[in-house]
Amino acid sequence: MIVGNARDAERILRYVKDKKKETDECVTRNFIGPVRRVKMPEGWELVGRGSFRIAYLSPDRVIYKVQHTYDYEYGQNNYGEFENIVCIFQSRKTMPGVRFPKFTLYELSGQPVMAMEFVKGVFPETYICYDTCNCQRFSGKCNYETLTEIRETFDLFDLHDRNVMFVPEQGEWVIIDVGA
Repeated sequence: MIVGNARDAERILRYVKDKKKETDECVTRNFIGPVRRVKMPEGWELVGRGSFRIAYLSPDRVIYKVQHTYDYEYGQNNYGEFENIVCIFQSRKTMPGVRFPKFTLYELSGQPVMAMEFVKGVFPETYICYDTCNCQRFSGKCNYETLTEIRETFDLFDLHDRNVMFVPEQGEWVIIDVGA
């Protein structure tokens, strides 16, 4: 199943590149003044920003992840996320009540954009539990224990409470960021 489309992937990639160019121009001029303002495409919404990538929700309810820069290979990138998900699928590792969103990687002139199914869920609040657990309990046990189990099952070293969501209606966890 294909998620999203190349036209929208290109649209949001162009917006991010234009926005970066606008920011770079302001920085190199060393002043803040009247500059052209790049507007987000109509109907789009910024939904997440990480150290290496930014996520937008399209009007069609698809998440598109765009890298902050394509100038280097350091850090999390869309190729890496794609490879990680494919490796996990090929290993046939599973965990009851846990899934990955549907996804498609679009390569646009050597610049990958990851499209993913939009997941409407809740980010867990987790704490490192020692003697007493103060976590929420979405799936019947401590969220910290659940995230630790997910991290170990799928070999994910960067799994934290903003890379996974709980979908109460389905009673399942969805890993939404597998960049590292």
